[in-house]
Amino acid sequence: MRMFIGSPARMIPEIEPIMASISNIQNLKVVGLNNFHLTYLFLGEIDPKETDRIVMELNKISCKKFSAKISGIKALPNIHHPRVIVLLLESPYLDQLYNRISLLLPEYANNEKKFLPHITIARVRNGNPIPDISRLPIGEGMLPIDELCLFKSILTREGSIYERFWCNEFY
Repeated sequence: MRMFIGSPARMIPEIEPIMASISNIQNLKVVGLNNFHLTYLFLGEIDPKETDRIVMELNKISCKKFSAKISGIKALPNIHHPRVIVLLLESPYLDQLYNRISLLLPEYANNEKKFLPHITIARVRNGNPIPDISRLPIGEGMLPIDELCLFKSILTREGSIYERFWCNEFY
């Protein structure tokens, strides 16, 4: 199974104008609201037997509900070779949660890359050029983070489908 650890993200009013702005950009495929999420660790292809151990480790995490500030919009890996458009998030709790998960599951942590909290809002078709999105107005919204999940990612012709395999609500 192809899996990742993340938190589901909800649509908040501050995201709506951003989504409306990018929906008019050619070469973009906007992510469906049911697929909004923040990824802490991408696990890749996991043996179903390994999921029990992963869930056991994730059950050790206890966290209060918190909010992350939407701090910007960016093309990744960069504006010259864009693959995705993301909303950047800021919160010390996101870094703490990422660090806790990485300590519990070090074999999946990518210590060579700095954790960049974000939500993918669009995918760029075939790496085609896009206009500079950094000037789009971003409302200073606070995104609630209230759940940690192990997601199963199913690839289809129409796009990815993310199923919640295991979830833990924050208190």
